[in-house]
Amino acid sequence: MRKLIYLSTLSFILLVGILILTGRFSWFGSRPAITWFPESEQIVFEKAETRLRDLPDSDQIEWTVDSQLQNSVYLIQHFSLLYKNNRLVGMINHWKNNEQSLSDRRTPEAVPGFYQSLTVHQGELHSDDKIFGKEILSESRLFLYQDGEIRHAFTVPKDIREKKMWAGYMKGQKERQKQLIFQAQKIARFNPADYRIVPLSELTEQSISQLFPFGKVKAERITGRLWEGIYRMIVGGIETQQGRTVPAAGSTMPLLLIGKDHLLLIVETADHQIVLLKQLF
Repeated sequence: MRKLIYLSTLSFILLVGILILTGRFSWFGSRPAITWFPESEQIVFEKAETRLRDLPDSDQIEWTVDSQLQNSVYLIQHFSLLYKNNRLVGMINHWKNNEQSLSDRRTPEAVPGFYQSLTVHQGELHSDDKIFGKEILSESRLFLYQDGEIRHAFTVPKDIREKKMWAGYMKGQKERQKQLIFQAQKIARFNPADYRIVPLSELTEQSISQLFPFGKVKAERITGRLWEGIYRMIVGGIETQQGRTVPAAGSTMPLLLIGKDHLLLIVETADHQIVLLKQLF
């Protein structure tokens, strides 16, 4: 009998087959994972920013992630994912001890398509044998297209042509989303009508309390533990039913199905295997 299984602080369970993705701590150096801790007012972010922009005089785009705290803390970290046409193409995973700022810059090749970068910024404070944390989300997007020999870029479509391209992309993405949900239903019986369905990119600093209307503390705890699980999956890789580890590169952006007391997370790997995870509230 197939069972829905749980995305938690300690483990992921893959529902194609049924196997556990354990954290491979030796892979992560001294920092095993993004870990949610109760919030402290002493951790104040002055800057938490992700930025994608075209570099028109080159064949690259610029991807930058910046984290800035009011004071130095035990640990400052940011974890950023880059998706092109909804498939994972890059990752920034950076942390430092006893610092108050981090800055990263990458210059991926500028291949036409829709780019999205999603980042969780985290500060961690140790005080009186207790651990506190603070997490901030940021994101950026960039649509690249070619017109003859000239490359164009926009974040918000401006003219009729860009609006048509954007509408066409979104229509195709909605169709792929329906197919993904349909395939997930073959694995575990659930009714999509019971859930609010959003891609991970719609979980932003501004929307957390709307998507998880359970009070500020609980909403932030749900979000933090969700990102903790995503971190483990992306960095550690996904174990397949055959017992081999599949890199997260090429996997789809997580699709969130938000219910009353739990959420489902659906991902398709690069080799088209469906991963279905569950997190209780």
